[in-house]
Parts: sequence; structure tokens; C-alpha cells
Amino acid sequence: MKFTVPLPEGVYHNDKFYPINTDFKTWIKIDELMNSSIVNETEKTATILSLAYKSSFPENIDSALAGILDFYTMYSPEAKVGFKKVYSFEKDASFIFSAFFTQYGIDLFETDMHWWKFRALFDAIDENTLFGKIVRYRAVNLEDIKDKSKKRFIRKMKQIYSLGQQENIAEALFAL
Repeated sequence: MKFTVPLPEGVYHNDKFYPINTDFKTWIKIDELMNSSIVNETEKTATILSLAYKSSFPENIDSALAGILDFYTMYSPEAKVGFKKVYSFEKDASFIFSAFFTQYGIDLFETDMHWWKFRALFDAIDENTLFGKIVRYRAVNLEDIKDKSKKRFIRKMKQIYSLGQQENIAEALFAL
């Protein structure tokens, strides 16, 4: 993301431009689909492609999915591999809404926002919001905590706010 360059409205493949739906709500739906165990892989692929691309998409499905992943991760190679997901847009919706409303004064139900703007704000949610605390509980490695009462508390918070099994975004996309 650069202030001197407009936010992307699509992706390029073989020098051809493919318009993308940029609204954050679309990308939250895509994220939820990738983490769904209810929808089969064929349906996921078709639905994700139809949600992400405004009209046409690259004929090569791997290229089309790579474009989606690039846009989703804001072209960040680090975001594509190796990170355990410590939030769920679906399960944490009320906490995320509350954090945005409290911290930024933004009602996520009443606004349209480019995915990249949303992600920048989302990634900067204050750790003193309830959502920030929940993410911190999920992310902490219990082996790093020496104090037994603190470890017991964090373990309990991890149980209360557990997400269950979550997939890495890249693994979810390319498993389609």
C-alpha cells in the first residue's frame, strides 16, 4: 500500500487486467468460504471466483486463484504462508464490529470500504479492545509463560475464545 499509488481495482495476468470486487464485505465472504467445511471444494472455487472477479477471470484457474490470493494478502508474500490464524471474521464478527466502532467510529454495517483500507485498520486494532485481547490470548504460546496462575488464566481464555481448527489462507485457497 502506497499513498502515491491508487488502491488496486483488479489484478493483471499475462498483461490483461481483470477487475476485482474491492469491498471488504466481499473479501470477508471469501475468507469465510475458504474456512468452511460445509461447502465442497468445487462449489468453493466457483463461488470464490464469482465473488472476487467482477466479470471475467484468467482461464487458468491457478492463475485466477493466485490473483485472488495476491489481492487478499495485499501482495504480501509473508502473509501467504506459515501464520496461524488467530481470528475468524465469522466467529469474531461482534468483537470486530465493536473494535471498529469504538476505535474508529466506523459502523461496519453502514459503510463500504476497499479491502486494503479495511485490512490496514483491522491490523491496527488496539490490543486494549476486547477483540485485541482475544487475539492476544489466542496467539500466546503457553510454554513462554512461567507464572502458573497467569498460565492457567490464559489457558482458560484460549478455551473460551477458541476458534477450533483454522486453515492457513494460502493452504485453503490452493486446496480448492
